[in-house]
Order: sequence, then C-alpha cells, then structure tokens
Amino acid sequence: MQFVIGKNAEGETLIGLVGYVGSEPERRTTDNGTSILSFGMVIDYRKGADGVGKSVWANVVAFNQVGNKRVVKGDDVFVVGRVQTKPYNDKDGVEQKKKEVVASTIIVSANAPVSFAPAASKYDIPAAEEEDDSLPFH
Repeated sequence: MQFVIGKNAEGETLIGLVGYVGSEPERRTTDNGTSILSFGMVIDYRKGADGVGKSVWANVVAFNQVGNKRVVKGDDVFVVGRVQTKPYNDKDGVEQKKKEVVASTIIVSANAPVSFAPAASKYDIPAAEEEDDSLPFH
C-alpha cells in the first residue's frame, strides 16, 4: 500500500509505504563513512482476472542513521520518505530512469502500526476466529 502524506519543507512530496521486504537488503558504506541501506519492498499483491498474482515493488534507499536500521528479507515494514528519480544506463548503454523512495523513517515488524497491515500474498492465511484470553485486547 502506498499513500501521500504531504510535503516537506523543500516542497517534495512525502509518501508512506506499507508492505514487506521482498529482497535481501544491501548494506554499504561510502568512503566518507555514510551508511547506505537499500532493498526492494513489496507494497501490493493482486490476482488478475487470469488468476495470476502480480506483486507491486518499490525500491527503498536509506542513509546515515536510518541506513543503519536492522532490516531483513521478509520483515513487515512501514516506510516514510520522498520519491527520487535517478538516471542509469541499462546493459545496452541506453539511459533509463529509476524511481526510489529515500527513507526518512523505517518502522519494522511488531513496531509497525497495526492499521497498516499490507494486503500481500504472505497474508492470505485467514486469522483464527477464536478469542485468545491471554491477550490484553480483543
């Protein structure tokens, strides 16, 4: 799921993404010591009319303190950031453009807001209908 949050002081649109980490996160450090974290995130999963599932992915990159966040493949995450378009050359040398979200906040798993549970294939199993008296809420 993705949604627009508003604008930051520079006038850039801030968005929120809810989903799960779908690729193994890559960590690196620049020569000047900046931490960089990047990963692919599944933000939606839908079955088309043909019954075939299709995932919608977002590329996420985080720097410095946010880039030090512990994130592993399969984690449920809530990401807030701005969209950035970055040029690159494909294997044929043709310039392409890649959109990515530069994260200012990453909330992982149990810390993610309950109301932001993504609709993705790993959530297709229905929750039990029984009440659990050991929980402090129902």
